[in-house]
Parts: sequence; structure tokens; C-alpha cells
Amino acid sequence: MKRFIVITVVGLLVAAGMVYGQTTSKGDTLIIGPLNSQGQPVGALNEYIAADTTASGQRAHKVYKLLRNQTYILTATVAADFPLVIVADPPDENNRPPIIRSGLKPDGSTVMPLIQAFTDWTMKNIWISGVAPTGDSNIGWHVLAVNGEKTRIVFEGCIFENPFAGWSYVNGYGASHTTYIVKDCIVRNVVQPGGTWAGSFLTHGVIDTVKFINTTFFNVEGPVTTCDENIGQLYTEVEHCTFVNSVVHQFILNKPVIAKVNNNIFFNCYSFSGGPMEVASHPDGLIHGIIHMFRFIPSILDSSWKSYYDPNGDGVLEEKERVYELKNNDWWYSDPIKQYWASNDTVYEQTFMNDTVRIHFFEDETGHPWYDEENTKNVDPGFVNIGNSDQLLRQNNEHIRSGDQPVMWAYVPEGQDFLSFTWPLPEDLSYTNSELLTAAEGGFPVGDLNWFPDKKAQWEAWIKTGVEEQPAAEVPTEFDLEQNYPNPFNPGTTIAFKLPHKAHVQLEVYNTLGQKVATLVDKQLNAGKYAFHFQAKGIPSGIYYYRLKAGKDFVQMRKMLLLK
Repeated sequence: MKRFIVITVVGLLVAAGMVYGQTTSKGDTLIIGPLNSQGQPVGALNEYIAADTTASGQRAHKVYKLLRNQTYILTATVAADFPLVIVADPPDENNRPPIIRSGLKPDGSTVMPLIQAFTDWTMKNIWISGVAPTGDSNIGWHVLAVNGEKTRIVFEGCIFENPFAGWSYVNGYGASHTTYIVKDCIVRNVVQPGGTWAGSFLTHGVIDTVKFINTTFFNVEGPVTTCDENIGQLYTEVEHCTFVNSVVHQFILNKPVIAKVNNNIFFNCYSFSGGPMEVASHPDGLIHGIIHMFRFIPSILDSSWKSYYDPNGDGVLEEKERVYELKNNDWWYSDPIKQYWASNDTVYEQTFMNDTVRIHFFEDETGHPWYDEENTKNVDPGFVNIGNSDQLLRQNNEHIRSGDQPVMWAYVPEGQDFLSFTWPLPEDLSYTNSELLTAAEGGFPVGDLNWFPDKKAQWEAWIKTGVEEQPAAEVPTEFDLEQNYPNPFNPGTTIAFKLPHKAHVQLEVYNTLGQKVATLVDKQLNAGKYAFHFQAKGIPSGIYYYRLKAGKDFVQMRKMLLLK
């Protein structure tokens, strides 16, 4: 590992109420080192953020930057009633992210939560651990806390882990109508030996929006999200994520109003599965699959969300207006998990979705016309390295069923412990299955694209421009209008189509009243594949139609959803 040298300014008293030690002020950013004002390797982060005020009590800085390869040991909760931004430079092979973890408070107890945000919070390229200073237990029942009304929480490029997990990693019971954006993160080893439903990542009361994009969940025991099951979540997006190993549901999507779950891998998810007694307690008498959901109580659906989402504008939000997009996903179970099911007559083999859920997608055109499933695969990705994690998961499940001694199934290299923070991470969730390497939208790999850096860069360019490169020799054989991407969208989306020969093309957007709101193309085009961007500025949320007319005979129309 390369030596990381930090030049700091020590002991500089800048303003009343602001004490610097191991810090550097650079514009609106305060760069914080790991030592406190007394030169000790504990309490620096909570001390400097708490003290970073002007004489009038205002925040002196907007951004707090931490140093790679350093560990920030807290002696008190970082509590922020102001927009909190904590960042670091992106890690590389030789420089790990800065780590935030608990030390001891003056009374000798651990710090819980590590960070508590009462308004907007952004965190980038930070590693947070919920392990206690002893390394053999957790700090408590949650690691991070979110409170407040209508806040926006953004986690980007972060690592979250909590062996010996409590109830949840992020607790938002004190907040409502929150938006979570989790992008390019890794959630790993959030496990509770011998537990089932504990060890979730995000537990919250009312969530307006939650997005997981290019994020990996490796050894996460419970649900990735839980919320009030009567109210549900307004908008849920799970895009290009990799889920590997869970005891129960890897994420709860039983009551989404709008859900977009595309281009993901589900590997050994809900491996504990259900037995006769558990299945008998389910409303439909069937096993819950990886994908499951229930109907809303109509009055609760309408009263909770119609002020946010009413696509046909009639003042009533109904079951038939819910949206669920499920495309280009892969699910698989490894041999140890299959052996656990086969050898235990009190557990059934798990499935992707049960028959009740399947009806919503394939037969219930009146009740759920916006439920759309396609291109689901059931093949082994062939991960490069998950260690013995699936074997440990099997042992954990078997011991829970039998009531034997709990098994710690978090994955750490041999000879390491939970305070070692191995870097680079020991698991490698890139994979070798050629079918999956091109199975996602746009011909990209399914799952978290951060395991394929070159493809990730191409995907980001594709998303930004919405244009797919079409080799000149590959002329389309027929007309085709593709589904817009992303969908639902806000505020922009891309519409692509194919022309087998030269033709005059009209591409137009209409509202549900049949009124034209935009013309994207009205000209002669040569044979090939085209993509045009639609910016939905100045028009309300709702369902829209886009229509392609090419030449004299070809007309095709598709639906899309604008959600602001």
C-alpha cells in the first residue's frame, strides 16, 4: 500500500466557536484529519463538525472532506440539523475509503447512531462500520438515523457493513416522506447470527422515493427496505444491482405504488424460504417468492398518495393505476442452498414469484394493466469469488431451523477479523456467464456494473446521450419502436426506434386526452437505429403516449410515465 501523507494545520483558532486541529479550510470545504484537537486518534469527526460554526452560529463550511486510508473513531454521534455533506476522494486499488466507526463515549458505552441527520444528507466514498470497538458485537440496533420531513438522503460510492447486526442499518422511523438515493455502493456483511428478519438495510415509516442504482448487497440478512405496509412506498427503483445471499426477502416490494426493478441479479435471495407452517400463515397459502406484493386497501392507497400521484387526473388513485416494471433480471441458487432445501422436509424450494403474483403480471390486465415482466432468466452467473459465503449461509439456515448454536456467516478472509477492513474487498462479484454479460437493457451486463468498469463507463455515456451505436453493416430488418428508457422518468427519457429503409419519420408525444405535447422528429431518415431525447419540461406528472409514424404504412405507439 502506498504511503498516504497528510499535510495539516494544527491548533489554529480561526473564529469564535471554531477550533481546528488536523484540519484545513478550503473554500466551503473543511478537510478533516483523523486526530482530534488534542492530537488523539478519537473524536475528530464529531468534534470538528460540532465546532464548525461562525460567531453568529451559522455553519462555517458546507462540505466535510475525509482522508482516504484513515479511520475516524467517534466519541459522540454526529448530529446534523443542517444539510450534511461528508465526502472523500474516490478510492483506488492502493487507497481505501475513510472509515467511520464507533469508539467509546465518556460513560464507556458505544456510539449509536454514528450519524443522525435531521434534514438533507449526502455522503460519498465513505466506509461506515457498525461493529463495536471490541470487534465482537454491534453498536446497537441501528447504525445511522434519519429524522425530519421531506428530506433527501444520497449515498454514493459508500461501503456499509455491520456484522452482528441489530434491527436495521439505517433507521428512519422518525422521518416521513423521505427520498433515498443509493448509488454505486456496497452493502456487505449486515448479518445477525441465528436471526431472520433483523439485519435489514433501510427501515423507514413513509418513503416517497427510494432508488438503488449500481449497488451490491452481499450477505445482507433481511430486507433491503422495509416501510409501513399499509402505506407502502410511492416510487421504488432497483436498477443494475447485484444481490448475493440473504436469509429472508432481499427487499420488500409487497406494496409499491410504482416499482421499476430492472437489470438485476438475485443470487441466493430469501434462501431460508418457507415451510408448511409459514406458508399456511400467508394470505394466499403460497410461498413468498423473491418478488411478491399484496393489494392495497383502496382507501389507504387513495388517501396516502393521490396528492402525489394521480396519472389519469380523476382525483382517485386506484389499484389499476399501480405500475410494476420487472425486466432483464436473473435469479439463481447455488448448490449449498439447494442441498439445504432438499435435506430439510420443513422447508420448500424457493421461487422467483408465486402464482398469485404471476397473475398480476400475466393475466390481470384489468386490475393491473401496468404490470410488465419480460426476459427473466434463471442461470448461474458464475461469480469470480464469493468465498465460502453460500456454505456459511446454508449452515446458518440449518441451525436456525434446528435451534442449534447460531452461525456467523459474514464473509472475512481467513485470519482476519471485523476490525481489519481488508482492502481491496475480498469478494469479486464480476462473473463469467456470457448470456448475462449482454442481457440488460442496451446489451450491457445485468447486475452492478461497477464490477465491470469498462461497461460501466459505456453505460453512463449511453444513459447520458440515449444513443446506442449501430454498426453500419447491421441494418435493421424491420420497423420497431422501443420502450423509452428510463421509464418512469423525470425529467428526461430516451426513445429509440429502428428503420429498415429510408423513410419520412414523425415521432410525437401525446397526453391521455390525445393532445400533442411534443414533436421530436419530423424529417426523412436513412435506414438505421435512432434515439431521441425527450425533456418533459412544463407538463404535469402522468401517463403519456409516444407515436412513431414511418413511411406510408408503419405506425406504432407506446406508453410512458412521467413522475415529478
